[in-house]
Amino acid sequence: MINKNRYFIKLFGSYFIVILILSVLLLLISFRKVEDHYIDTLTNDLVHLNYAIEDKVQEFYYKSQYAELDDYVKELGKRISTRITVIDTSGQVLADSEKDPALMENHGHREEIRDAYDGKNGRFIRFVPQ
Repeated sequence: MINKNRYFIKLFGSYFIVILILSVLLLLISFRKVEDHYIDTLTNDLVHLNYAIEDKVQEFYYKSQYAELDDYVKELGKRISTRITVIDTSGQVLADSEKDPALMENHGHREEIRDAYDGKNGRFIRFVPQ
């Protein structure tokens, strides 16, 4: 009787460990897929936002109305709860919805900006301290 109990405990324990490992792997893979989907959706939303404000931003840019551009971006950023940064072709920040563009560094060296220069939808996840 004791041998049967030992055999059952060993068998149950090994099955339990296999199920536990597979559950953890499934959970990790699921989280990664959900995160990838979220980032893809957010990227598409930002691309569409760009299309929506492109004409207005270009209007300010071509008239060299950078203060008005910054005001527009700050107001829009507040309304839609999204950070918006407008840069010129050299990477200089012209407007930003959260900070003073005059105090910001040149963005031309950033990976996502270099991708945009190449005609791609550049994206890079960066955590900015508040």
